[in-house]
Amino acid sequence: MKIVIDQNIRAAAETFDQHGEVVRLNGRTISRSDLADADALIVRSVTRVDAALLEGTPVGFVGTATIGTDHLDIPWLEANGITWTSAPGCNADPASQYTLAIAWLACERLGRSLYDQTVGVIGRGNVGSRVQRLFESLGLEVVANDPPLADRGEPGLVSQEEALACNIVCLHTPLTRDGPYPTFRMISEEQIARMPAGALLMNAGRGDVIDGQALMQALRAKRIHSALDVWPGEPRIDAELLEAVTVGTPHVAGYSDDG
Repeated sequence: MKIVIDQNIRAAAETFDQHGEVVRLNGRTISRSDLADADALIVRSVTRVDAALLEGTPVGFVGTATIGTDHLDIPWLEANGITWTSAPGCNADPASQYTLAIAWLACERLGRSLYDQTVGVIGRGNVGSRVQRLFESLGLEVVANDPPLADRGEPGLVSQEEALACNIVCLHTPLTRDGPYPTFRMISEEQIARMPAGALLMNAGRGDVIDGQALMQALRAKRIHSALDVWPGEPRIDAELLEAVTVGTPHVAGYSDDG
C-alpha cells in the first residue's frame, strides 16, 4: 500500500509506516501525478480533494487531520466509492489555547486588560466549548451562540445578537453553504454593525465565515479590531487586510502534536 501524506502532519511516518510505503509531500502542491499509484491520501485543510485531484487515480481512502471538511468534495468522493474520514476534536485543545493567547496579545497591543472584556463565542463545538471554559476559568463573562446545538436542546446558549454585543467575539464554526444555518459570509456588514465600537473580532475557524470586504471597511473606519488566523479567500490573502488586523497568523491555530 502507498500512502501519500501532507508533510506537516506530525509523526505521519511513525504512525503509518507499519501499513505501507509512506510518501510525505507539501500539502499545497500535491497533484494528480503524485497520486498515480497511491492507495490512500491523508491531508490537512490546505489540500482541495476533488475530481480534479483524484479522478483516474487508484486512491480509495482519503483522511483529513482536521475538524472541517469544506476542502473535501464529499458528494464526489462518495459517488466514486472513495471512503473518507475527518478528525473532529483532534486539535481542539491547541486551537482553543491559541485563541486565548491571541486574545491576550491583541488586548495588550490595544492597551486594554483582557480581564475587563466580555466574550461571545459563536460555535460551541469541540473548539468553541473549550474556548468558553478557558475564558471562564479566568473569571471573564462568556456567552455562546450555536443554533444547531440550540435546536437539539442544548442549554445555556444565547442569540447571535447577544454574542455579537460582547467586547470580544470568537468564531469557531465550520464553513457551510447550505442547510438551515449556512455560515459562508455569516459575519457581514449587518453583523459587524451590531458589535460595540472598539470590539475585537477573532476567527480561528474558517476564513470565509467572514465577509472580507465588510471587515476591511470596518477596520479602515477603525470601528472594530480583528485578530485572524484564517482569512477570507484563503489561501489568497488580502495584503491590506493583513496590515489592518491587530494580530495575524497563517492558519496555524491547530498545528500541534495533537493534530
